[in-house]
Amino acid sequence: MTLTEKDWQKLEREVKEWEEVGLPALQAERIAKGKPTNPPAPFLPLPVAIALYENRLKDIKAFIIKYTALVRQSERFIEIDTSKFDDYISDCLLLAETNSPGFNSRLCGAVMKDALNHIRKASIGEYEYNVIEFSRRLFLSIELLRCKPSSSDAYDYKANDIARNKEEIREVRLEVKRLLDNPEELEKEIAKWRQHYEKIKGEY
Repeated sequence: MTLTEKDWQKLEREVKEWEEVGLPALQAERIAKGKPTNPPAPFLPLPVAIALYENRLKDIKAFIIKYTALVRQSERFIEIDTSKFDDYISDCLLLAETNSPGFNSRLCGAVMKDALNHIRKASIGEYEYNVIEFSRRLFLSIELLRCKPSSSDAYDYKANDIARNKEEIREVRLEVKRLLDNPEELEKEIAKWRQHYEKIKGEY
């Protein structure tokens, strides 16, 4: 499925509405609850995000595509084992907090988390929409998942410094390789940043 001009226009309208109405309302609500005006800034280092995706999450997109196709073809929701979804969603939450100039990693984490929540509800019979609406929402998620975490997220277009951007990308790739070559080190990094998230999640 490819997004049409109408789809993009709808997304643009929704983003504009969010900026003009939704965001100010959310900020006011946060203040009323004694929280900071804005949630915490993204914190997960890009190399950790990429290694996390490659090590644990890159097969999730294929799963989302397969489940959506099966539901669409059978015209019914299919019950599956969702016992590991909490672990996957926890990883997606971290990925959505990637600290980088580019947004592909954050987008990928947020979209995967949302898609998995839709699938879990559909699987256990708690989905509030019909199969057609489910398929529409998941097809949009699949389209957005063309983006994935990569070293290109290190490229800062605002910096206007090609040499520095290339060096940042090179350093990210080297660190990703180091983490993937050292699974225990990667697990320590993930655990460290998950602990950090647990400390600040009340501020979201």
